[in-house]
Amino acid sequence: MSIWLCSVVVILTTTTTTVMSNKRVQDFFPDVRGNLTKVTWAHAVNNQSYLESVLEQNDVMMIEADVTMGKLHDGDGLLPIMAHPPSKVSDLSLKDFLEQVEESNARADRTPKGVKLDFKDIESFNAAMGQLQRADQKRYPLWINADILPGPGNSPVKPVDSAQFLGKCKSLTGGAVLSLGWTTTVDDDAAPAGYSIDNVKAMMDVVTRYKLTNSITFPVRASLVARSGPEMQALLRGFEDSTLTVWSAAFDEVDVDRLRKVILDIGVEKVYLDVPDEIRERLELDKNGASRSAKVALTSLLVVLVVLVVL
Repeated sequence: MSIWLCSVVVILTTTTTTVMSNKRVQDFFPDVRGNLTKVTWAHAVNNQSYLESVLEQNDVMMIEADVTMGKLHDGDGLLPIMAHPPSKVSDLSLKDFLEQVEESNARADRTPKGVKLDFKDIESFNAAMGQLQRADQKRYPLWINADILPGPGNSPVKPVDSAQFLGKCKSLTGGAVLSLGWTTTVDDDAAPAGYSIDNVKAMMDVVTRYKLTNSITFPVRASLVARSGPEMQALLRGFEDSTLTVWSAAFDEVDVDRLRKVILDIGVEKVYLDVPDEIRERLELDKNGASRSAKVALTSLLVVLVVLVVL
C-alpha cells in the first residue's frame, strides 16, 4: 500500500510539472534552484531601443513593461502601446513588443526571457486580449499584471476594473501567471503602516469569486510589506501555488531588516524580488536565503519519512 501510494504521488507530480514547466519561472530558469529572489528583472522596457538592448543582455531573466492605450509616433489610431501614463505615445506597440521577444527567444545565441505586462487601464487590456491569448500559448513565462484594488494610502490612481480584468483572464488557459495588486502611495503626510487585514480580505474575496485556475503572484510594495508579515502569510495560505513579488520605487524608504525577516519567514521559494540593487544587496538573501531553504528542505524530508513510517 505504501509503495502504491508513493507511486501515485510521483505520477501526479510529474504530470503537473510537465504541463506547466514551459511557463513556470523556476522551471524556465532552473539556475535559480527554487530561490525566486534570484530572478533578475529589466524595468519599464517601453521603447524600441531599450527593448533591443535588454534582449541582448544575458543577465536579464524577466522583462517588465507597461501597456496603455495610445498612439505610435507615426500612427493615428489608438492601440495598446508600451508606455507608462501620463505618456500616451510610443515607438513600440504591444504586438511588436511580443513578436520581438518571441523572435529573440528562438535564437540560439540569446538567453530566453520571460515577460511581465503591466496593464494601466482596462481599455488596453480588452484591446490586447487576442494578442495575450496567442502569447499565452508560447513556451516562455507570461505574467499579466494589474492593480485591481485600492490599497494602503490614498493613491490618486484608479484601479483597473477587477470584474472585466479577472473575467477575461479566465480565457488565458495556457499557463499565464496573474499578477494582482493594489494601488498604493507612501509619500503623503500620513504614510500607511502596511497592508491591512482588510486589504488582504478584499483581495481574497475578489480572486475567490472568479474561481481562477491560473497561478497568482501578488505584487507588494517593499516599504509596506515589511510591516505586513502575518497578513501576507494569511494571503498566501489562501491560494495554492501563489507567490509574492516585492517591488520598490527608487524613492521609497524601506526597513531592510524587517523586510528580510518577512521574506525569510515566508521563504525565498515563494518571493520574487524586484527592487533596486541597493536594497537587494543590503538584504543579503543569497546567504540567508540558502540557509533557510536548506532548513525547509530538511523539514519536508523529515515529514515525508514520518508519513512513510506510519503507512
